[in-house]
Amino acid sequence: MSFPDTLPAMEPLGTGSTPTNSSALPLAGASPASSSFEELQTPPDSAKKGHRQDVDGGIAVQMPYLYSEREKDAWLEDPEMPFNWDKQIKWRVAAWLFLFTVAVNMNGAGFAPVASAAAADLKTTRQVLLVGNALYFIAQGIAPLVLAPLSESRGRVVIYSISGAMFALFYLPQALAHNAETWIVTRFIQGCAGSVVEANIGGSLADMFPPSQRGTILSVYVAIGYVGTGIGPVISAAVLPIGWRWQAWLGMIVASFTAVGLLVFGKETRSSTLYARRQRRKAAAHAEKDPLDKPEVMKAWYVETLTSLSRPSLYLVAEPIVTCFSIWIGFTFGCIYLIVESAGIVYSSPPTQTAGYPPSFEYGYGWSNLASSAVLLAYVAGAGIGFLASLHQEHLYQRAAQRHAGRTVPPEARLYWSAVAGLVFSVACLWYAWSGRTSIHPAVSVIGLSFVVAAVYPIHYASFAYLSDAYEEYASSALASQTLIRTITAGCFPLFTDQMYRGLTPPVASSVLAAIALVLAVFPFVLLRWGPEIRKKSKRAVRFLDE
Repeated sequence: MSFPDTLPAMEPLGTGSTPTNSSALPLAGASPASSSFEELQTPPDSAKKGHRQDVDGGIAVQMPYLYSEREKDAWLEDPEMPFNWDKQIKWRVAAWLFLFTVAVNMNGAGFAPVASAAAADLKTTRQVLLVGNALYFIAQGIAPLVLAPLSESRGRVVIYSISGAMFALFYLPQALAHNAETWIVTRFIQGCAGSVVEANIGGSLADMFPPSQRGTILSVYVAIGYVGTGIGPVISAAVLPIGWRWQAWLGMIVASFTAVGLLVFGKETRSSTLYARRQRRKAAAHAEKDPLDKPEVMKAWYVETLTSLSRPSLYLVAEPIVTCFSIWIGFTFGCIYLIVESAGIVYSSPPTQTAGYPPSFEYGYGWSNLASSAVLLAYVAGAGIGFLASLHQEHLYQRAAQRHAGRTVPPEARLYWSAVAGLVFSVACLWYAWSGRTSIHPAVSVIGLSFVVAAVYPIHYASFAYLSDAYEEYASSALASQTLIRTITAGCFPLFTDQMYRGLTPPVASSVLAAIALVLAVFPFVLLRWGPEIRKKSKRAVRFLDE
């Protein structure tokens, strides 16, 4: 029988609880301790206690049968522990993970400009291929339910290596496809391979960077995703004149380069996996029995895998906080991809009069496919603005940590910028709706697009951070729920974009989005006012209530 390389986090039997899962805690709370890692390596008692809490929260729970207090103390100072790696090593590992993130997001958003040409060549309709592209996103929401516990048991680097190779390989049948069925099936499989971006990369960053250093690196990670979404359509539109299949060939080149980098330069970041490998080496050197060859190890792994499949759905319907966050981030994230599809209508259509409005409300600039796709570079600018907002949010959180003087910071301290962003998102949708007219310079609507993304960024960040802080050891399931909804909406919203924007006209269609966004923007204000009372009624989000 093959045993897992390490023991995943296991819920206490009979309690119905869920363990801490570092892959699902990408934005766990920053400590008020010093942000200098050099200080944390030789800390005073108070700082050392904070660093020890990082280890206890991120490592000890993963291996309850193998860790003693003495072993945890030793591992805290061990140079092999990812927290203790040199900063350059951490950022090198992170850079390859970021490139994988760009490749996956670039592929998802990059199909829209070539969809019509691909449909004509494959003798099908554009809508059928958009359904196939939706499956690419849906796979990224479903596959992590299996891949996340697998990475806990087998380690992260092997998952990255295999998934990176599969992601690159399944470009080949797409580039050579002669029918829609082949393209759709391989697109779904490729989405499963690319789902490790959702399932594991946040966890890998959390493995290497303690909470006191985690804010900036995770802000970069979120921004990188939007960069991929912005440049994907531009690259696809640029290669369309030489054939739509070059969208796949070029993607394959980027993905292959990334896969080789992950294989050659990737390092295992999961502490429990590294520790288990060391224990096995010691056991083998002394001809001792494998320390992981225990019934409880396999039992824990099976329990974790089964619960990971069922609990996210339960949390989605039974935990109001999870439900509301999932709807909020799902809607805003879906709008990001809906607007990718709408750009072709707003900017490529010939000048068209908006029914029922004066002549000055004419929309459509008649631009080329490449020019209208280039508009989406506003996403990159928006990611930059959102990144700056996240840095200020981190500053506000650190000030809240100081006010609490060593006590745990309530998760509502993560919501300040998201409360502003919810309102900005609604305004930015209206901006995009009514400035995209021939009587107004197109730069005005493009700036509005950048603020759409800039607003989604703090919402995206807050959804991870708040759920991680509020649910702590139960965060794995809470985050899996919102990730599932977010990826489904990203895939499905573009399916009705054409009908919505041509039937209602672009100004009215985007105004509908703005109205829905305004209603959802109430949510963070409700949490800021009544968050503790709402969490008190939850069976899982009970942290901080007595502090």
